[in-house]
Formats: sequence, C-alpha cells, structure tokens
Amino acid sequence: MDIIISAVANRTGSTLVQRIFNARRKTLIWGEHGGIVTDFVRIGEMAGYFSIQGRGEKEAYFKSGEDPNTWIANMSPDLERIREGVVQAVKACFNAMYAEHRDNHDRIGFKEVRYGKPEIELLKVCYPDAVIVLLVRHPVGKAKHLTGRGMQACSPESGTSGRCSMRSFAIRTGAFTCCGTKSLSNGMKPRSVCWRSWPAFRATRSTAC
Repeated sequence: MDIIISAVANRTGSTLVQRIFNARRKTLIWGEHGGIVTDFVRIGEMAGYFSIQGRGEKEAYFKSGEDPNTWIANMSPDLERIREGVVQAVKACFNAMYAEHRDNHDRIGFKEVRYGKPEIELLKVCYPDAVIVLLVRHPVGKAKHLTGRGMQACSPESGTSGRCSMRSFAIRTGAFTCCGTKSLSNGMKPRSVCWRSWPAFRATRSTAC
C-alpha cells in the first residue's frame, strides 16, 4: 500500500483528490471499502481483552507443566501475538483485495472517509512507508455544500425567518466534526453551541475551530 486518503468527515473532497492522483497513469487509488479496518480494530480490542483477563490462567497452566486439570477457559496468547495477528490479517485482506490491476501500476492505494485515530494508527503499523493524506474542510464550506444554499437553508428552530439553529445542523449533518471535543473559550463543547445567525457564527467560528 503506497497511498491512503483519509478525511475528518465526508464531503471533504476526497473523491476529487482520488481522481487527481489517478490522473497519473501508473497510480491507482481505489474508492471506499465501507470502513472495514474498524472491524479489525475491534477484533484486536476483543482479543486483547481476553489476553489480559486470561493472563493468570496461561501462566498457571504452563507452570503446571500443562496440566489439563488447570482452569484454562480464557487462556489466550500474549498481546504482542494478537497485535501481530491483526496486522497480518489487514495486510492479507488488502493484498488480496487490491491485487486487481496491480501489475499495471507502481503506486496503489485507497480512499476512505470513515476512519478515526485507531484505524489510522493500525494502518500506519501495517504500512509504515505509505503516504497518508488527511483531508480537512472548514465547517462553513461543508454546510454550504450540504444545504446547497448556504447556512440559512437549514430548518430554523427559533421561528424567526432567516435564522438557523447551528446545534441542530451540526448534530444532523456532522458539520462540526473537525472541531472534535475542543472546548470553546467559555468552556462549552461545540455541540452545545447554537449560533442563531450568520453574523454571530462569523464572529465565533475562529474560536470554535
């Protein structure tokens, strides 16, 4: 794997970037695959949990000379073995998936907008030499894209014409994903903030994101 295109949210121009990469004839960037790396992360977390919980059983079993009368219901391999298994599983999956047309290209990759830090960290372990492109987009631009008419196109909650509840918009569309959990200067979280008009939003957007 040579190139991985990721994004903080959808509607960040990932398909455009994918097409720009593919403008080079020897580069092939595949499209989204449904966020399957998340499942590998979960496998590692679950197997890792049993590895930790069953550590005492494993130690007791092998100290006993592998006595079958020892309780071993949750005995599991070491965390290092589990992590290596997950890495090998991801690589085996992608090697098989993206073997198609590989011989005609010298750079292979994919784009996926569903991944957070755990998935990206796993991909970095699997492909330490890969270039990871992270796309971000200002929430104003994303909101305009989603509504088609700008911020005032979303349904107003206040009953005042031309105004919009940004809290409702952010929850419904994820427009403020880029803000993460960063608190504003007044200690409020982004999802708790409700800008009632465009001037008010403009005055606070640099603080929020």
